[in-house]
Amino acid sequence: MMIRKGSWHYHLFRFGTKLVDILFANKYGVSGRYESRFQNGTNLCHYMRVIMVYIPLMFLLWGSVAAFGIYCFAVLPFQLFGLTGVLNTLYVVGILATAIVGIIGALWVVATVSDICKNAWHDWRRSRKMAESELEQPKEDKGPSFLDLTVEWVIAKKKNVCPLISFNEAQTQQ
Repeated sequence: MMIRKGSWHYHLFRFGTKLVDILFANKYGVSGRYESRFQNGTNLCHYMRVIMVYIPLMFLLWGSVAAFGIYCFAVLPFQLFGLTGVLNTLYVVGILATAIVGIIGALWVVATVSDICKNAWHDWRRSRKMAESELEQPKEDKGPSFLDLTVEWVIAKKKNVCPLISFNEAQTQQ
């Protein structure tokens, strides 16, 4: 089975392998090892397990860590120091944060507007070239959809045989 490297579920799979690398890089001292093992292909069961099990579990883990961090910075100071001590500190920090965010926001707006103008210019030039040449674009092979992969995965789990899958670049059909 061939899966196109441009599909959204392939990108989600790559993201999941990077998450596993980040989570276990310090434990084993080697980063990038898990992700690099699956650059050319894997089997369907592993592919679906990364997408449907590993990624949600890691988000639950990191979400609980984030919730604990929010508790430590948002609730615990009020419990320890009271309302007035926290509000005085937040006033000073808020003024500094507002100034910093304002400067960063202004820089971001300038960068975004220049990027939009550049993209509009390139799109205009590209559309003009396409109108002049009037070439028909070849159709792109989408590969199997995520629903097709899920159905194949359920069938494979039922038969206890997971087919091999390989990743290929986007191919065009004419």
